[in-house]
Amino acid sequence: MPAGTTARAALQRSGLLTSFPQIEPDSCPLGIFGRPVADDHVLKAHDRLEVYRPLHEDPREARR
Repeated sequence: MPAGTTARAALQRSGLLTSFPQIEPDSCPLGIFGRPVADDHVLKAHDRLEVYRPLHEDPREARR
């Protein structure tokens, strides 16, 4: 990504949305290395952008 790219812009440019059309590109929560970030957070070199999706079932319940 070019310098100065924001988290939301990086998601739009990543191509991830074509592979996973169920992702809501304008409202899904984003994070970097497990920490939530705002849409306008400017990415730095080596940041790993994460897209958080809701759980379909409680993992603790699934293990029981």
